[in-house]
Amino acid sequence: MNLTDLYSEYFANWISGGNLIARDKISLLGIRPLYDRYITNSYITKVWCVIGLPVNYSNNLSQAIRNEMFLNCKNVKTIVSTVNKPVQINPKSDIFQRQLRRTAETYNQYKEVFDNLREDEQLTGTVSYDNHGRRTYVNADTLNLIKDLYDSYVYVFDKSTHNMEFTETYYFIQASGKSRRDLRDYKKKLTNFLTGEGVAFIELKGNINQYLNNYCPATYEKEPIRKLQPMLLSQENLASITNYKSKGLVGDRGALIAQDRQTNLPYMQDFFHSGAAQVIMVMSKSGWGKTILMYNAALSISGYHDTHGSVIDIKGNEWSKILEYVDGQVIDMDKGAFVNSLRLDDLKIDKSESVEYFKLAVKDTVQLYKLIINLQTEEGNVRDLEDILNTAVMKMYYKNDVKAEELHSFNNTRHMKYADVIEILEDLAATASYTETQKTICRIAKTRLSSFFLSESGKGSEMTNEITIQSVLEKPFTIYAFNKNSNTELDLLDSLRVFQVQILDNRVAMIRKRKGLFTVAFYEELQRCVHSSELINYISGRVTGSRSDNLIIFLILNAVSTFDDSALKQIKSNITTYMIGKVEPTDAQKIINDFDCRDIADYIACINKSETEYYRNCFAVKFDTGYKVDNCIIKAILPPKMEKALRTRDVLEDEE
Repeated sequence: MNLTDLYSEYFANWISGGNLIARDKISLLGIRPLYDRYITNSYITKVWCVIGLPVNYSNNLSQAIRNEMFLNCKNVKTIVSTVNKPVQINPKSDIFQRQLRRTAETYNQYKEVFDNLREDEQLTGTVSYDNHGRRTYVNADTLNLIKDLYDSYVYVFDKSTHNMEFTETYYFIQASGKSRRDLRDYKKKLTNFLTGEGVAFIELKGNINQYLNNYCPATYEKEPIRKLQPMLLSQENLASITNYKSKGLVGDRGALIAQDRQTNLPYMQDFFHSGAAQVIMVMSKSGWGKTILMYNAALSISGYHDTHGSVIDIKGNEWSKILEYVDGQVIDMDKGAFVNSLRLDDLKIDKSESVEYFKLAVKDTVQLYKLIINLQTEEGNVRDLEDILNTAVMKMYYKNDVKAEELHSFNNTRHMKYADVIEILEDLAATASYTETQKTICRIAKTRLSSFFLSESGKGSEMTNEITIQSVLEKPFTIYAFNKNSNTELDLLDSLRVFQVQILDNRVAMIRKRKGLFTVAFYEELQRCVHSSELINYISGRVTGSRSDNLIIFLILNAVSTFDDSALKQIKSNITTYMIGKVEPTDAQKIINDFDCRDIADYIACINKSETEYYRNCFAVKFDTGYKVDNCIIKAILPPKMEKALRTRDVLEDEE
């Protein structure tokens, strides 16, 4: 090929935008520069150079470009690179100080004129004349540009005075695709993104060969290109816009929960090697991945360090699918299941623990009776009711010769029943030491407990199948299914059973804690039972005390309004991990502002504004395990076979 052929082909390809390129002329190892791109045997590559950043730019530009372009142009590879040359800034030089003064004077003069405008003129801009009759158009945009320039000089002066190094930085974006169509689409998307960010840039045209010789990742700098303008950046600036350390594995150990959406690496979280509480709030709309994420969490955590798991499945028929992959049981709470908090015979504890468990049984039983009685304000003092019930429960135990200090006496609780308290309340109603108000409370308690436990139509008659602690301890995973429709609130009996499950789980966690073992509990849809303050207060107590029982708690919610209930508000300060998926815009704002989630505000916005399926089943995560703090976006993923088996919604599939 002679010189004429070379230049004619170069010119033809420039005119045609590369359409006349002959791929068969390129060797497998060859690189051929054209007017606005260079090509190899497999890829066509275009290059852009960033020449200016907004003064107040807080995003990591490299990470933002990679995330944005990978989302919108998956078929194009993006490489971000910089060439940095150290520059010595002398803030005391006459030239620098003159430029600083000149910029300061320009800014102050313009600001003075702008401040003297009327409010409407500041909004719309206006024409101004100086003392020499020169005409100037004054507006807020120009003022901001002048201020940015002034702020830049002030920043350079401050940082260089404190010995911070500066560099002349060439910032390149390389895009490699296999077709011109992909690159045209990439160029459009990149241009829109950078323009929206306020970033100044140019596309390399006519100097691709010089770029390859001087600045591409495989070469070293030989000579500057006149058309390329470097940016003056401090060490701080450079660190904020480039990724010198690639993001790797999020979580170095622990249970596998999901996939890091930005790196496609595993996302692991350690709930076991820290003394801090482990309370995880998982929130998203229905159908946006909560259940898949929790399936994965349950399977991973249950197999880790012999952890015992339990689920309160309000809807029912969802969590039972998981038993195909983990040894466990489903307890159908609709079939007369109940827990007898009076029983202490099946605990299998040491004598040194007997007093603690006795006091706990008294407290739990009192709270359960309170839940049934539901004393109203006009009927008496709740504190009086608690004292009366506490006395009644203690009398029940003494009547059966059960003593806190004597572990062998716990066997006498085997046949104790909730209804046994009614006769004792009747005796207390006749106690001479009680006031009339207290006697009235005794009679109210007796009447309501009688109608619940003794009446043939009472709800207590449905409590026929007792769940024991040992039956739960024998299985690694237990699901308490309530089989409620999606819009059905829990009735009194359901709330009572949820409370009994809490009592049972609490004892299980305490017993396992003595052996150094862990327990994980999944609380789903707490808003379905917020009408019961006693129940929510008990759950809140478990959450706030989770650390002392080696307890890992997942709060699974559809809406942040759940926390509007006063009984749930104290839980907020104990949440250590947030997993926020697709939510309502008002919920997203409330989570960011009220739950200290500003660190992941961009992630939450990214998930919620996306109109594609790219962020389907994704969650913005902020976690603090007690020794490690981090943020990321995760995607709930299950193997195809498991995903199909655990699917909560039926899907019609085409027949092959």
